[in-house]
Amino acid sequence: MNYKDIILLTGEEIYLTDHFLDQVKSTWVSNMEEMNYHKIETIKNNVGEIINFMRTIAFMVEKKVLVIENCEFLTSKKGLSETDEKEFYDYLKNKTDENLIILNASKLKVDSRKKIFKLVTQRGSVIKYDRLSVNDLKTWILIYIEKHNRSIKDTDAYYLSQVSGYLDTESQMNLYDIKNELDKLIGYTNEHSTITRNEIDLLIKSSIEQNIFKLVDSISEGFSNRAFEMIRDMIENNIAPQYIFFMITRHFRLLMMIDILEREGKTQNNIIAMTGVKSFSMSKMLQQIKRLGSKKIAEIYHECYLFDRLSKKGYLDIEAGIEIIISKAKK
Repeated sequence: MNYKDIILLTGEEIYLTDHFLDQVKSTWVSNMEEMNYHKIETIKNNVGEIINFMRTIAFMVEKKVLVIENCEFLTSKKGLSETDEKEFYDYLKNKTDENLIILNASKLKVDSRKKIFKLVTQRGSVIKYDRLSVNDLKTWILIYIEKHNRSIKDTDAYYLSQVSGYLDTESQMNLYDIKNELDKLIGYTNEHSTITRNEIDLLIKSSIEQNIFKLVDSISEGFSNRAFEMIRDMIENNIAPQYIFFMITRHFRLLMMIDILEREGKTQNNIIAMTGVKSFSMSKMLQQIKRLGSKKIAEIYHECYLFDRLSKKGYLDIEAGIEIIISKAKK
């Protein structure tokens, strides 16, 4: 990709950020890193050192590369001293060397009002690596598996992208986590073989959000015994009953919201925007609403609300509350 000699990296996906930095390193300073590649944690009291490095001629390569890792000075929480800010700003504004300076602000909330940020957007390149969408994640899985001499069906790659937990609401997973899961599958299978859904289920542990989806599916289909088994399995895998209860309550609250909005005539796109539910989850939740019905969903959510209050006052064990909800959902 084309980029200028001042680069700001933003976004949450640190795997893609690291991949970009590796590409820059191999492109410009391969085998000559010691003299031409420098990574610095903070520019505080180091602006002079940074400028000296950048203004010296690259040794036996076309460009030198400087990476500033800690860029909290670009957020609203922290700033530089007046002296450091002026010196760094003046250098960036009047930069004449062709060496690359990279400000790594990944996973930070950059303040667009900052003077240095505004200058970088005008003078340099801003590259943002957001978390992948479901289709992009599926494609990334397909490519990664193919690079390791395995194959997987499109439908199974899509399934893997969902059960991995990466796409869950408020998930903290990144592509390094997905890579680790894929490496398990690659290590388990033979070269040139096809990775199957059975192998995915065997080796990849479903996220809590996906388990809650399956749990509500079991409840809505009337399979309470299966639902009880799922609860026991989650607890045995060290998932706290309080968290399971919270996720069940959250799920039924979303079902109730979606049901109300749909009956009000809102489109699916409107509902997705208003609830924050992922588009690939919407069809599943609509099926659950259809099976359970509006009345049953409202009753279960009311029970969740009631049990939450009782458990906080010490009148009800939360595991017992979960079992009562499953039992009542079947009636």
